[in-house]
Amino acid sequence: MAGDATTTVKVAGTAGVPADATAVVVNLTADAPTADGYLTAYPHGTGRPTVSNLNFPTGRTVANQAVVPVGADGSIDVYNHVGNTRVVVDVFGYYSPGGKGRFTPTVPVRVRDTRSDGTRLPLGPGAWAAVPLAGSHGVPANATAAVLNVTAVAPTSNGYLTVWPDGTARPGTSNLNLVPGAITPNHVTTPLGTGGAADVYNSAGSTHVVADLEGWFSED
Repeated sequence: MAGDATTTVKVAGTAGVPADATAVVVNLTADAPTADGYLTAYPHGTGRPTVSNLNFPTGRTVANQAVVPVGADGSIDVYNHVGNTRVVVDVFGYYSPGGKGRFTPTVPVRVRDTRSDGTRLPLGPGAWAAVPLAGSHGVPANATAAVLNVTAVAPTSNGYLTVWPDGTARPGTSNLNLVPGAITPNHVTTPLGTGGAADVYNSAGSTHVVADLEGWFSED
């Protein structure tokens, strides 16, 4: 995307999002930006707000999660302020009149920290770790999804982390992008899989991983 440009992304009625969705949970990623800048996501057909969803420095791949209302035609707009950048939009969930999930927030609770677990070893390249959630840490056994803050600490390589439900195929998306030596967090919404757990995958190098629980969804 060029600077001061806007692109429209159809979300309702695509990628498993129902046509009556009123908002979507997306992970926005700026890749290889040529200038310090920001992205703003907002409902298509409305005025662009004077806020940002993602701020990025020149040359660094940066991601952030956002909840964005959907326009009347089922689309959202993404605006790039300055410079050129590739933009990735991944959908992680939605809100709709027929939605069954009820969100319960919690005071943040640390649920995984490779720096202080049984091994105290960082997550290696191509490795993944399970994070059991349902039925522990105050999360009910019938929870269907969790909201986490996931942080990469002291990564040794450029790469990314992916969070997804345990027992299912890993998606071809990322939740946060890593820079050697930098501490990088991101807000993550993930369904829960086998045994009420989520998995965290590290693509390259090694990194410690910290996961803090911020809430969960359940259908009761």
